[in-house]
Amino acid sequence: MVEICLVIHRRHYRMPELMKQLKEQTYQDFRVNIWNNTPSKNVDVRNLSSSRVKIINSETGNIGSCARFKLAKETKGDLIIFIDDDLILDKDFIEYHVNMYKKYGAKCILGWWSKIYKEENYHKAIVWLKEGVEVDYIGTGGMIISRKVIDEFIELQDMPEEYRKVEDLYLSYLAQKYKYKLIAVDRRCNIYSDGYDQYHKLAEYKQKAFLKLRKEGWKLLKDKSI
Repeated sequence: MVEICLVIHRRHYRMPELMKQLKEQTYQDFRVNIWNNTPSKNVDVRNLSSSRVKIINSETGNIGSCARFKLAKETKGDLIIFIDDDLILDKDFIEYHVNMYKKYGAKCILGWWSKIYKEENYHKAIVWLKEGVEVDYIGTGGMIISRKVIDEFIELQDMPEEYRKVEDLYLSYLAQKYKYKLIAVDRRCNIYSDGYDQYHKLAEYKQKAFLKLRKEGWKLLKDKSI
């Protein structure tokens, strides 16, 4: 059973469309888990059977994207795919990612939003690598992992404040500690643009987090070639 994990906040209005895209997937052995960071307790999932959806309402308001790991902790399946609320999924999105997991194995963290760093700068990297390439970073929007990652990477449940808004970077750092490989896969989605992306607002925060993780011993692929 595949567990789809999704955190929603400002794009809660996209839920009917996203549920429709999931209903139309070529691979249907999945459940949907939603962490609701919005004040409303009414999440519109009418386009997918309610028996396939679990919703957890945040008790402390918007705790940000780090909630995805708390959500994942509540799942039971062996395989987790994280999606973001701004994705437009190809019809074979889940099927493709399941096949990639089978191909590369449980000790890999897979995703299309991938980076290899050539400089000491979070924002300067080679991005969107081809399937099968080992990388330094995988973003959580479209990431596929074994459920064991959530159990083993205990730090994900109580992240330091300086990493809570860049939880995918922190996970990429922890992968090295727990001896997991980060592997790029091909893109099976598009991004819906509505102006709600916080990328620019978090630019400095992400760079500080990147440099701090480097100081804490994060080795990049470029270090191994020296």
